[in-house]
Amino acid sequence: MTSTTSSRAPATAGASSSATSRAQDPRPPSSPASPARGCGCSPGRASASARSWTGSTEDRVVVNEQAGTTRDPVDELIKLGGITWKFIDTAGIRRRVHLQEGADYYASLRTAAAVEKAEVAVILIDSSESVSVQDQRIITMAVEAGRAIVVAFNKWDTLDEERRYYLEREIETELAQIAWAPRVNVSALTGRHMEKLVPAIETAIEGWETRIPTGRLNAFLGEIVASHPHPIRGGKQPRILFGTQAGTKPPRFVLFASGFLEHGYRRFVERRLREEFGFEGTPIHISVRVREKRGPCGLPPLTSSTSRLAVNALAPAVS
Repeated sequence: MTSTTSSRAPATAGASSSATSRAQDPRPPSSPASPARGCGCSPGRASASARSWTGSTEDRVVVNEQAGTTRDPVDELIKLGGITWKFIDTAGIRRRVHLQEGADYYASLRTAAAVEKAEVAVILIDSSESVSVQDQRIITMAVEAGRAIVVAFNKWDTLDEERRYYLEREIETELAQIAWAPRVNVSALTGRHMEKLVPAIETAIEGWETRIPTGRLNAFLGEIVASHPHPIRGGKQPRILFGTQAGTKPPRFVLFASGFLEHGYRRFVERRLREEFGFEGTPIHISVRVREKRGPCGLPPLTSSTSRLAVNALAPAVS
């Protein structure tokens, strides 16, 4: 995995992980340093794929066919599409964190730190093998960290028609949680389709930084409420009153509602947001705030519990 330690940028990930950011190369340059955008591999299963990729330009890293040769993050400047990107190649994840020990444990901590500092996580998956639990755990790590995501399937040139068919089925089922992420089929060994990686990374960053004007957002939410209202639960039908985008990188939305919005309805709102505004390559965070109805003088309405408290408080005075 590759990542940068200053500003955040795109990242690619696979058996190892990398993160990218717009930063200066910290190594002593032979010529005046030029600004670089960062790109890297997000955490992945332990393998040599990502290190073979970043190690192809300089003899600064250990590359071996045996998985798990990456231990410490190594940054690398790679020129793709006429742009210099900074990748941080990190160690892959072998097993669950609570089962790790020694070098594997500390390598996983450094991998997680690199993902947090990245702008984009490029998840590099070995397409010759089935999508594993480790792959899904790495994806979850990147999503929870709020990074933009690009999925790169490595060793694509080695697949036959049968394997490609079953891989497509695996992608539909095992990677459904990031169906919004750009996908690139590459070969780190031969460099096949590497030129397609940059447009995918830039698309993910654009979605990651997208901001929707409040007026346009509320007009969109009004259309949703009118055409697809929330289901009635317990005789009540909560509805979205208004919303605002609280931030970007990743996009964060706050919805003010008259009652609790179910998870399924929130997923529906997220899906409609993607259909309307794009947000390709980025997770979306949606939170809901319930606005209580106000009684006279702006006080909350009396409920059975508050009524009993009021009666109990008055009882000593009456007696």
